[in-house]
Amino acid sequence: MEMERQYLAALDLTHQMLSAASNQDWAALSGLERQRAEMIATIPPIRPKEFSLEPAMARRIAGILSEIENENIGIVDHVQTWQNHARILLRLDKPAVV
Repeated sequence: MEMERQYLAALDLTHQMLSAASNQDWAALSGLERQRAEMIATIPPIRPKEFSLEPAMARRIAGILSEIENENIGIVDHVQTWQNHARILLRLDKPAVV
């Protein structure tokens, strides 16, 4: 159950990251991303030869990871949209070359 709680905590941070990206709060997004990376680093790896998760637990964790992956796609979409907007603004700031 401890491992599942760790993945659920990562999912909660991912929800917060998506919210920060939606609000273009890049400082919060960066901090949350750092927090999530540090927390994920503490989750012990599952090695195929030592596979000890019960099938029901494995399915729940797979579902959590799927949610994290989907929300990560949303975060990247928000960031890329902002980056494209910033590129346009930077081009508008440059004098026209004749």
